[in-house]
Amino acid sequence: NNLSGLELQVMRQERNYFSGDGDPREIAQALDYDFQLQVEGLTTGLTVNYSPMANLSNRLTVGYDYRQQEARNLMPIGFWEFPQGSLTTDVFQKRLLTFDYVSTLNFEINDAIRSNLSFGGQAIGNDLRQVTAGGNNFPGAVEPTVSSAAIRISEETRQTVWNAGFFVQNVFDISDKYFITAGLRVDGNSAFGSGFGLQTYPKVSASWIMSDEDFWPEALGTFKLRSAFGKSGRAPGTFDAVRTWNPVGYIGSPAFLPSNRGNADLGPEVTQEFEVGFDGSWFNDRLAATFTYYRQRTEDALMNVSAIPSLGFSASQLENVGTIANNGLELQLDGS
Repeated sequence: NNLSGLELQVMRQERNYFSGDGDPREIAQALDYDFQLQVEGLTTGLTVNYSPMANLSNRLTVGYDYRQQEARNLMPIGFWEFPQGSLTTDVFQKRLLTFDYVSTLNFEINDAIRSNLSFGGQAIGNDLRQVTAGGNNFPGAVEPTVSSAAIRISEETRQTVWNAGFFVQNVFDISDKYFITAGLRVDGNSAFGSGFGLQTYPKVSASWIMSDEDFWPEALGTFKLRSAFGKSGRAPGTFDAVRTWNPVGYIGSPAFLPSNRGNADLGPEVTQEFEVGFDGSWFNDRLAATFTYYRQRTEDALMNVSAIPSLGFSASQLENVGTIANNGLELQLDGS
């Protein structure tokens, strides 16, 4: 739906923005619109493993992801929409830095029960930078730049978000037939309100391989029952919790206009889910099935709430006010 693009002009036919008769030679003027997009990227990482004992392992992973996108939007001199020419250059950069550490200890509680204890943490830093510069009315340059325009505008956006947390989890293996997992994760996020603190996400799950029991007929294949309960969360945006002002100026003078009212108690929306199901395989694994029933509920869902006009902030404020329920059945069959 680009006003200056070819597709909209062709679709409008005789109602195009040129002569109005639908002549393809007139519509072809839109092809003078020059839009260049260049994307560069670098993804790299390093993983270090250390096992001082046979039953103890440590893994540290560091990752770095860099992306830059440059969009150059040129309407040359003589273009129908801006006869004196228009140019916009937009440079967007994203840097993602991740740290992940996990330590796992395996040991026997007794002859029938083994334990697999894991603990560690993650940290993710997301840095976004965007600079946009535009200009109109060129003196006739063959290869115009923004600096050669008579009228220039520019904008800049920067934001950095850090999310960090630690976790502990233990898996109990009972006779290679019964498995119980219990874990807890604690998260902090720079986007949380100053009065919120940390968020905890517990989880617990259990599974029973019924086909390994003595009473199970071999002709019935393999069968496993499983059930799980856990919580997860979604953080608010970078500046949703803080009071912000828009430094746009007013009638040519420096000024701030109210932007985001802010909420010191703003936190993540938390989703808890319970599920139960089974995995089965029959006829020498030629037929397999997976079935799951799930019930999901989201508390403190993030929703925009209209502000009271007397507060002076007209924009909506993100609040933890919503509740969302979701449940269903999933069935998958595979045959060969």
